[in-house]
Amino acid sequence: MNNLFELCRQAQRYHPQAMERILELFQPKISRSLCQTSIQERDDLRQELYLKMIEAVQKYDLDRTPGFWQFVDEFGQVPELTGLSAERPEGAGASLSQ
Repeated sequence: MNNLFELCRQAQRYHPQAMERILELFQPKISRSLCQTSIQERDDLRQELYLKMIEAVQKYDLDRTPGFWQFVDEFGQVPELTGLSAERPEGAGASLSQ
């Protein structure tokens, strides 16, 4: 249970440790963002952000998350921007399953 996709799946099955781990993973970004707000509002905003994250994880449809090649097929190839080859490896499908 070490990637975000699997953590979300576990959190949707009401495993509190998975949700706690997701919040821990995002805690540094949240803390950096909160530095841009007034000190008096930070605790309330942190709680609100955590609640919104919990709601988002619970509502997110993991079954509709595209695989890498489906994402490339649907949203376009950008090899010129990334310097990566756009050639699909043999056996790489465009299924929704991970």
